[in-house]
Formats: sequence, C-alpha cells, structure tokens
Amino acid sequence: MALTKDLNNLIFKTNEPIILKGCLKWQIFQWDLDKWNDILKHENLEFRCGVNDATKFPQWERTTQMTTGKFEDLHKLSDPLKWLYFDYKYLNQWFMNAKELRESINFKDLGLENVDVNQSTIWIGSNGAHTPCHIDTYGCNVVVQVLGRKRWLLFPFNEKLKPTRVPYEESSVYSGLNFFSPNSVQDFEDISVCKIVTLNPGDVLIVPHKWWHYVENLEISISINTWLPLPQDDKERINECLVQMLVTSFTKDLDKEKQDIILNPNSDDLRNSSLDSGITLFNNLVAHPLSRRAVEDRSFKFDLDILLNQYKFIRKIENVSKENFRLFLENQRNRFSSNCVDDDYSRSKLSVEKLIQAITHPEVVNLIMNKILE
Repeated sequence: MALTKDLNNLIFKTNEPIILKGCLKWQIFQWDLDKWNDILKHENLEFRCGVNDATKFPQWERTTQMTTGKFEDLHKLSDPLKWLYFDYKYLNQWFMNAKELRESINFKDLGLENVDVNQSTIWIGSNGAHTPCHIDTYGCNVVVQVLGRKRWLLFPFNEKLKPTRVPYEESSVYSGLNFFSPNSVQDFEDISVCKIVTLNPGDVLIVPHKWWHYVENLEISISINTWLPLPQDDKERINECLVQMLVTSFTKDLDKEKQDIILNPNSDDLRNSSLDSGITLFNNLVAHPLSRRAVEDRSFKFDLDILLNQYKFIRKIENVSKENFRLFLENQRNRFSSNCVDDDYSRSKLSVEKLIQAITHPEVVNLIMNKILE
C-alpha cells in the first residue's frame, strides 16, 4: 500500500522525467513478435507510412501516407526506406476482442486505481517510426514500453525548441526542429538541457506536464500510455480554446491546399468552425471549469531524493553533455546519404503559415489571454 501511494505521488508531483524499472509485471512483456501476430492477426491496422531518409522539415502527419495492413507487415517490411506506425490509437476503440491483451493492461501497481485499458493508447511501429518533437498541453504522461526499444529525447518547457502551432492540433505544440534528420546541427545550438533515454520492455517512463519530447523506434516497438488529468488543465483548456479561435479565424477562407498545410488531419473539422462557437466555448470554460481531477493523493509530501534512496527501481535521467548531444545530432544527420538544404528566401518570406505561427506563439497567446482576463 505504501509503495503504490508513493508511486502515485511521484507520478503527479515530479518535475523531471523518471524511469521505473521492473515495477510492472504485465504478461505481455513476455510476448514475442509471433505471439503479437497471433493476437492481432485478424485486425486491420491503419498505418502512417513515412520515409527513413532525410527531409527538409519534420515528417508531419499530413506529409506521411496512410495505408492499411496487418501486424505481420511490420516485420515483413521489405523497403528499408519506409517506416510504418500504428500510432495514437485509443484502446477503448481498438482490439475490443483481444481479451488476453486487454486483461494484461492495468495501472493499479502504480497507484492509479481507476486507470485501465480503456484509458490507454497503443503505439505499434517499425524501425524509424517516430513522433515529431512536441509538448502536450494537458496532463502528465505515463508510458509503458512493451516490446522492442524506443528512444526518447526530453527537454524542459523553457528550452528554445522553436515552438509552432502549424500544423495545428488541439493540445499539441510542435517544435519546428527536425530531430529525425537534422538539416544543420547549428539549428539546435540554443538548446542547453536534453535528456536521452532508451526504453526497454517493462520500463515505465513518467513525462511531467509540458515537457518537450521526441520519440523514435529503434526496432519494431510497442508501447502503451495513459495521459492523466491535472488541476492546471482547466487553465490550459482556456488557452487552447483561444489558440483554436485564432487558427480558425485565419484558415476558414483559405483554399483546401493551404488549409491542409495548417491543420493536422485530426483537426479537419475546424474547416467549417465558426468564431462565434469558439467565443461561446471560451466563455463557458472561464465561467464553468471542467475541473476533471486525477486520483492524486495530496496527503503525502513529495521528496524525490527520499524515493530514490528508498526504491532502487526509480531512476533519474541524467542530462547529456553538450558534446554528446551534438554527436547525437550529427549521427542523426549523417545516417542518411542525402541532405536537404533550406533556402534562405523561405525563412524571411511572409506566408499564412508564418503569420499563424507568430500569432499563436505561446508568448503571444499569453499576452492576449492576460489582456482578455484583466
């Protein structure tokens, strides 16, 4: 009982990413690819298909191709220049008949009594499948590595990672930096703190609120995560509503080609959204916060050093040195034979995308919000 309370406290109150080694005993940690294929062989999966090659910009969802296939397609992938990713899929909508899988997923041993398979998402991908660097504006994130190895790069919120809301999706602020295939190592020189960790099966990663993260599969990989609501989410929802109104105002009269650049596919419903509906939602959120609260035990005082001494399976993630970070970026850049060159003209040319990036920059949004609420 004391252990689960300590872990619950750690998850909600840590201000830095933490690894938990071997504290979960899920049966699925023992499954190999053949077992996974047997469990999922009748499922039709929706894969994002990207390229294991250099690209000028991050491989946004809109710039990758969508395809359907089977789980076995991951280890039968014959083209080394392609990756497949069945990503961000909610398990309350997928694999409803996979009883053995669903019964294995339980977060009670982490002190999360009310979190189970129906509050979880699954990520299944081949080598090279990745998520561009971003922060999640809602909640904190608990990630369980189930199969294979996955590399995480983590940065504090105040690091200079060129935040952008293009492409736009609610609750995600992307970085304009291309960590998969950097065009220039110099683009990353303003970054001072980076943590790099490779997750193995059975590892649990705690990602605190609004930590930047870039994630890449090093081989066929499966992970399962859950986002946990936090008290500060009420304020973040109001900010997100404001950002959505700004994006809607600038995109509603654009042609479809430009809208496709600005909106992530999961935000396509904004094409027909009105400013009036956004203002109504904004006023409701200010007047009546949703106040969703996670199961957080507030009676415990939090001291990370005490927990680290008491439980040896709790591990901090050390910062990488400037030299090692630069070496990592050079390896990312040099692993592909081709390199993409940016053109200086596009950096200075005004466009709708740049206008939206400027008006939805977090610093600008905070200024607007303060003026509205003063």
